[in-house]
Amino acid sequence: MQPTDLATARQGAAQSVEDVAKIQQDIPGLLSGLKQNLTSIFAKDNPMIQERRNLLQDFLSIGERTRADILPSNLPVVAGSPLNLSPTQQSAIEASRTAASLAPLASLNNLIVGQYGNIGDILSNTAQMYQSQVGAAQTRVQGAQGLYEQLFGEQQEQERTRQFNEELQLKKQELAIKQADGGTAAGRATNILNQVAQDARAGVTLSGIMRKYATEAEVTPEEILRIYNTNSKYGPAKESEEALQKRFGIKPTTTVEQRNRLTSLKPATSAISRIRKLNINQSGPQNRGAQISIGILGGLGVDQNLVSLNQSFELMKQNVVRALQGARMSDRDIQIAGNYMPSIIDTPDTVRTKLENLEAFINSLGGQTSEDGGRPPLSSFEE
Repeated sequence: MQPTDLATARQGAAQSVEDVAKIQQDIPGLLSGLKQNLTSIFAKDNPMIQERRNLLQDFLSIGERTRADILPSNLPVVAGSPLNLSPTQQSAIEASRTAASLAPLASLNNLIVGQYGNIGDILSNTAQMYQSQVGAAQTRVQGAQGLYEQLFGEQQEQERTRQFNEELQLKKQELAIKQADGGTAAGRATNILNQVAQDARAGVTLSGIMRKYATEAEVTPEEILRIYNTNSKYGPAKESEEALQKRFGIKPTTTVEQRNRLTSLKPATSAISRIRKLNINQSGPQNRGAQISIGILGGLGVDQNLVSLNQSFELMKQNVVRALQGARMSDRDIQIAGNYMPSIIDTPDTVRTKLENLEAFINSLGGQTSEDGGRPPLSSFEE
């Protein structure tokens, strides 16, 4: 791992975040274009719009004008007496004129909608364009950040392995010149494991205990781990079996298939851990309107902190689904996990409960349980 590789990945992640910010800065220009589009279509000097306005005014006033025309004082005189229309005749005349006035209005309105579309279509098309741009930028952000996290983790792991190997080599050199202290091998093994238990209860980490006792010929790394798990003040070791084997040479107790599944599920629990670090106090049922605005117009007019929280929820959902698919979970498992996905209309307590249930469900898919019967976290614990 060269330092420049990590620096390049960090720069790529920062640039992708700037790209998303630039798209959000372009929103005023997007609104200006939308305004110009609507203005050009529905302007007063548009002949078709002006004609529709005239026809609409005629339609709205036809009833009143008809009732005035058929008043007895306005009807012709027949045989020396004013013409008298029955209520039925009056209603028929008014209905006939209303229908005649509606026909050209409806025809012209259909013509305008067919030629220009309606406001809903224009807003929907604009929102889809904006969401497409933001979605592509967010995908780039996720990829760049994931690459940086991977490279950073690999660099740390290599450094820890190098330090452990150096310390192990020193222990071997010391062991080569150390005088035998007498006693049986079984007795020495018991004494060593008793010391392991005492150190674990005192708070010494697994790495510290392995550095101290892994080179003792009388005990195996598996025996040291067993005593540590039983006595540690921190509880059983949180490292994955793959990490334990790589760092300390401890043989795994699970199958390759089980370990592969655990590895595939790690991004899901990592995504949940990142969400737990966010401020979710803005979440709640009061955000229903904001949720609709985010879905249709990309969050126009919505507080950017709430928009960012919604994006974080969506990214977590994508990461969890991809992890379940990578672990070859069934569609039923993915559907169950979906029920635990939080949203910005959930109360903060509901969000926390959903995250706990989601993590517990994903841990159950990993096929491992802790000694107290609970499900252990799948992500590696860094000491």
